[in-house]
Amino acid sequence: MYIRYLLFIFLSMLFIICCSEKAPLDAYNPFDHVDPFIGTGHMGNGNPGATTPWGMITLTPYNIERGLSITKWNPRFYEHGQEYLYGFAHTALSEIGCGESGSVVIMPVFGELRWKPQDRRTHYSMEAANPGFYKVKLDEDLIFAELTTTARTGLSRFRFHNGWAYIILDLSSGLTNSQNGLVRITAPNEIVGYTYDVSVCDGSDARRLYFVAQFDRTAMGGGLYQGDTLYPDTVSEVEGEKIGAVFSFRTLDGSAIQVKVGLSTVSIENARLNLQTEQPNFSFSLTRQKAREQWEKELSKIRVYGGSEKHTRIFYTALYHSLLYARIFNDVNGDTPLINDAPVVRNVSGMNCYRISSLRDTYRTVHPLLSTFYPAQQLDIVRSLLLFCGEHNWQSRCSPSGDEIGVDISDPTVFVVADTYLKGLHDFDIEKAYQSIRRLAKQTAGEENTFPPALKAYDKYGYIPHECDQGHHLSRQNHSQDKVCGSVSTTLEYAFADWATAQLAKALKNDDYEFFINRSQNYKNIFDAETGFFRPRLENGTWLMPFDPLSVLPPPEQVPNDRMGYCKGFAWNYAFYVPHDMPGLIELLGQDAFITRLQTLFENNYFDLGIEPNLAFPFLFNYVDCEAWRTQKTVRDIIARHFDTSPTGFPDNGNRKTLSAWLVWAMMGLYPDCPASNMLQISTPFFDRIEIELSNDKYPGETFVIETKNLSNENIYIFTKKLNGKKLREFALDFADLVNGGTLQLTLKKK
Repeated sequence: MYIRYLLFIFLSMLFIICCSEKAPLDAYNPFDHVDPFIGTGHMGNGNPGATTPWGMITLTPYNIERGLSITKWNPRFYEHGQEYLYGFAHTALSEIGCGESGSVVIMPVFGELRWKPQDRRTHYSMEAANPGFYKVKLDEDLIFAELTTTARTGLSRFRFHNGWAYIILDLSSGLTNSQNGLVRITAPNEIVGYTYDVSVCDGSDARRLYFVAQFDRTAMGGGLYQGDTLYPDTVSEVEGEKIGAVFSFRTLDGSAIQVKVGLSTVSIENARLNLQTEQPNFSFSLTRQKAREQWEKELSKIRVYGGSEKHTRIFYTALYHSLLYARIFNDVNGDTPLINDAPVVRNVSGMNCYRISSLRDTYRTVHPLLSTFYPAQQLDIVRSLLLFCGEHNWQSRCSPSGDEIGVDISDPTVFVVADTYLKGLHDFDIEKAYQSIRRLAKQTAGEENTFPPALKAYDKYGYIPHECDQGHHLSRQNHSQDKVCGSVSTTLEYAFADWATAQLAKALKNDDYEFFINRSQNYKNIFDAETGFFRPRLENGTWLMPFDPLSVLPPPEQVPNDRMGYCKGFAWNYAFYVPHDMPGLIELLGQDAFITRLQTLFENNYFDLGIEPNLAFPFLFNYVDCEAWRTQKTVRDIIARHFDTSPTGFPDNGNRKTLSAWLVWAMMGLYPDCPASNMLQISTPFFDRIEIELSNDKYPGETFVIETKNLSNENIYIFTKKLNGKKLREFALDFADLVNGGTLQLTLKKK
């Protein structure tokens, strides 16, 4: 009886633990809490493909056919729930707002040769994925597909039944505008060639992507095709549009065929070298295991305990997404091309060269996250910027694959460099970087470069007048030296960039400090005290009329397609966008009005996670005494409203990992509201304990811990806060205190 009683108690306790909202306070394996399908639903623009941390390759299913549902402005290569699957692409990116990449598609078919996307499409089922691995069943042909990768190679394994199997390699189904390429059969088990990859946001340029594909079996037949024409096996090479190759095999029930593909942006020879170095054999299990080990290492830099299963899964998936941002761009021998497809190759040693993009989005959340928790990678990113920007006069607002395209506003490289250097990461040529930043920021526009645009007007008027407003995104194809995307938006970004440049000048003991710190106050010149908004202003000093802070577009008879001075947003999205001088903005508005208006923004749903400049707004209540509780509540409300574990659980298109990094910060209870300031705003964490493993080769500490006491659905307000046992007065943490190691203790209560 006594034993039965003990057994009853044990089972009861087990039931209580399993049904509790919180997971037990024990060690998680972060890898097991990543769900690659989160964010792959409607307009999430994610994909569940196999990849490694920082890897060049993402080998992912392709279930939206180019030419049917895809337009050149639609970035989706995969969307959860689509009916058909068309193949598996090796370079598909995720969470980006423009169509690009998705090159070198392979697809197995069975029974009858079908190489065109419409003919080879299939229903599919039994999808599953975790970091570094994806599998699916192709229903019509009863094929089981499994995918895994190394940094520069992909490995696919297809299981067939008894009959004839075909594997198609398609060079024309990516999201780039170019469909040109070359394909060559070099052996009964090898295909080589090149295609064009990454044509961003309707850009006309795309970079050559070279490949070598090898099979673990000798094909019994093979041929090349172009469009509707299948060439005889005497043709071993085809160059042009809509091309590909087919290998045929005789298979038995359960037999598998493996295909490994090496990529390079330099040459076929380098693609072969990448393949030989990273994947000399066809060992699927070993390749998958190595990918898992890499992910476990990187995800374990931040360990969380005591949160709900839902929050833990969301957190680690967001961290996983964040680590997909920077992609290795150099080959194993260090070769990497110059930008814009120049026929010149450089060799880097002692570092990885990264493909980076959308800096205007990512400088706010992604780069501070990398410099804090992954400083070695962030240093290589800055070194990569120096290489790319040095070739293109520092005009690298958006640099996927190293190609500068100059979209959007300001010069976000300033923030990336300043934030990295001021965090103490000095192992790069800061003088070269600073001189490049300074030369652009102080030159007369058009003297050498057309970026930043309207600089002459900015200096003349102390703001960018509305006459300079072009009213749509700027790119390499449509920019002008005196036109900007949003006169208000660009003025605010320039003022912030001036402040960041001033911080660099101060750290370097440069005489430019006074010039840039004074010019950083230009934001005040477009502040209208009567309405309390930053407004478009004309050259004569008057305000643009009429003005409606809720209006996105003015009357057509004024400036067609103009956004009344705001790029990707409206007046409310920029109403508090002075990250470098919040005390100054509070003084302009008045403290009470500042709080009232900020609260109004959230109560009326003017806050938009898809508009980057307002991402820090939930944390701004911290700047006013006794109002930090509003930040703690607002952040949790936003996360509860916009994030969950479903395929549609991450909003918008992620803005190139910006929202994933935002979520990581927010759920940790910290936020870098002003890059280059080295201050982190404090809010309520979502976990009882967070352990951060510091890179002690870059920072002095080993571990930083965030302990949260009394956390529950009701207890979300911070009652006391201590750093290493001493009370903190402000709701802000100095970066130096974090990287020195220690413990932040937060005690919560129900308000």
